[in-house]
Amino acid sequence: MGKLVAIMSGGDWYDASVEHLVLPDGIDIKKEKARYLKWYLDVWSKDMVYISFTDWLKKLGAKVATDDDIEIFEDE
Repeated sequence: MGKLVAIMSGGDWYDASVEHLVLPDGIDIKKEKARYLKWYLDVWSKDMVYISFTDWLKKLGAKVATDDDIEIFEDE
């Protein structure tokens, strides 16, 4: 199994989101974020289909975490 990562997005708690992905071994998330930002800033245009950072990682083999990968406990 690869590394379980919580991708936390959004500017504040009103629009924040968290996606749990299992990254394949060998993926450096910081390097991939830099590659994604370069694509977003230098390559992507309004004429192209936009992809999110999590979709970027999924194209590299990341998968959405399942209940077998992670247990979520809400402490209320």
